[in-house]
Amino acid sequence: MKYKISVNNLQIGMFVEQLDRPWIETPFLLQGFEIKSTEDIERVQKYCEYVYVTGKADPERLESTAIKYISPSLSKQASRRIWESEAYFPADAKLMHQKQYGKPKPLEAEIGRTWEIRGRAKEHVETMFEDIRLGSTFSTGYVVEVIGDLTESVLSNPDAHMLLGQLRRRDDYAASHAMNVCSVSLAFGRHLGLPPDRLNELGLGALLIDIGTLKIPREILNKKGPLTEEEYEIVKSHVIQGVEILEAAEGNIPATALDIVYSHQERYDGSGYPRGLAGDDIPLFARMVAIVDTYDAMTTHRLHRDGIAPTNTLKELYDQRSGQFDRELVEQFIQCLGIYPVGTLVLCSTDEVGLVIAQNHGKRLRPKLLLLLDKKKNPYPIPKIVDLSKYNQGEAIDVSKIIDASDYGIDVANYLKDISWAGE
Repeated sequence: MKYKISVNNLQIGMFVEQLDRPWIETPFLLQGFEIKSTEDIERVQKYCEYVYVTGKADPERLESTAIKYISPSLSKQASRRIWESEAYFPADAKLMHQKQYGKPKPLEAEIGRTWEIRGRAKEHVETMFEDIRLGSTFSTGYVVEVIGDLTESVLSNPDAHMLLGQLRRRDDYAASHAMNVCSVSLAFGRHLGLPPDRLNELGLGALLIDIGTLKIPREILNKKGPLTEEEYEIVKSHVIQGVEILEAAEGNIPATALDIVYSHQERYDGSGYPRGLAGDDIPLFARMVAIVDTYDAMTTHRLHRDGIAPTNTLKELYDQRSGQFDRELVEQFIQCLGIYPVGTLVLCSTDEVGLVIAQNHGKRLRPKLLLLLDKKKNPYPIPKIVDLSKYNQGEAIDVSKIIDASDYGIDVANYLKDISWAGE
């Protein structure tokens, strides 16, 4: 096991196994050497910003330094738990594709139960957030219970959660964003074949990633226009604050979930914070949640800006693959959401307007639609469901193009507030 540390934290007795640049670009004669003197440390500091070290020389000292490198701002207890989580977290290949999940239950049969589960979960999240804002002590027990219910529900039908995730208000960003990042991350994990126990950890961390923003002044979070350098540093502090809030809570948050909160702002190209990790040095779950967090933030209407259509957001994420985000995970995320993500409005070949309410993964161009407007663009008294997978392309009805809700003055939320169209 090797660990990335700043050259400022090098100590005599450590073994340098890898540099942040090719060995040939440095004067070091050996590809791997033990730090034996302060002169050795100074030589490394002259050429490198960070190195990878192993415990061949002194494992205890290595562990102590690695913990210190995680962040001098974190408590020693939080630093140790995160370090241990990253040190022993299974490799990507040992987590992905380990579980084959069956075909989701029909959306019409699940959406009512999903509505109830999301409603209860959001009440708990809002209560927890309010406790934190007021500085009250809160217990993590009910949050862990909420995640269990959400995980089971997403496994039954992820599309139902994607659809109901469209129900959110501009002035209710924090709780809605937390719920959506959680449920979409769970759907993403389901798609990747993560085992259920790991899904619970993933969902919990995803739900709590922005808990530290509750300590950031709202005038900064909701500011129109660019942040000043000082304001940006305040916003970045939400990562450390989030970890410390969870460490102070009653109950125990799994270290893996804690690490998601700590690492979700890291970026694949090394441009993130707080550690500037790059590539696979960023834990798998944090790489996944970073994509979901960005997707939901970009598609959400907020007080200071309108959201971007899901398909346009996916295109932007695709353009950033191998940049800020893990290329393979971005491609898998797009497969998970489909060509027409749930919540997308489309114009049909019949001139009717429909809302994508479920994917047909065997026929990605043939989703299930809720028809909202007739050929003359008048609202149907009762929206009707049509499953395009039951028709061949060119028969009866096709998707002609993606449209924007503003094109026909559609408020998707109004159709989701009454799910009687789903039937039994």
